[in-house]
Amino acid sequence: MKSLKKLVSRTLNKYSCVCEVYDLKGNPVGKEHIQVSPVRRSIDENISAFGRTAVFPYNTIVKPGYSIKNLAENEEYFLSSWRAVTLVGAAAAFSAFLLQINATGDVYRQEETDFNPDNGDVTYGFVKKFEGVRLYIQKKDWTMEMVTPYGREQKGYETILCQERDIKQSDRIFCGDKNYIVQDINRVIRDSMLSIQVGVNIKHI
Repeated sequence: MKSLKKLVSRTLNKYSCVCEVYDLKGNPVGKEHIQVSPVRRSIDENISAFGRTAVFPYNTIVKPGYSIKNLAENEEYFLSSWRAVTLVGAAAAFSAFLLQINATGDVYRQEETDFNPDNGDVTYGFVKKFEGVRLYIQKKDWTMEMVTPYGREQKGYETILCQERDIKQSDRIFCGDKNYIVQDINRVIRDSMLSIQVGVNIKHI
């Protein structure tokens, strides 16, 4: 069995690329040979564009929620899901599905910013909680945009995937020229990851 695992490792080293591995906080933890391949066929345009398959060695340093960066292509991916590949009764490697990180954003939260002790008035404002959070934003085709007397209004929702952070409902995620409102958060669908349903906010922070 040890010889088989060594054979798998040698094969991965020969036909794979070198990836930098990052932990949940974005800190590098080391480099590893990982075989990354495009998804061959998918009716989902998000998966076709941003999905990848990967094979890791049995003693991989990658853990759920980690991200990897393909140093040859300079692209970074979230580890979306993985499973052990069994050879001759024992796990000799891991196969995984990756999602390419396609955006970064800043997270804001409405908090008390000022208190007037004379009249008891409280002023609230949006305060930046996290900066440069790496994201995978899943496009939704049915998100509609209309022009109203008050400006552009977009209806529908998008889904954002990110690593575990203290993000709450009604927080704002500012990404490029879009300001998202956090509507719902699923914390259990993936290990150490958040799946966030967001709507597009037409108001500025």
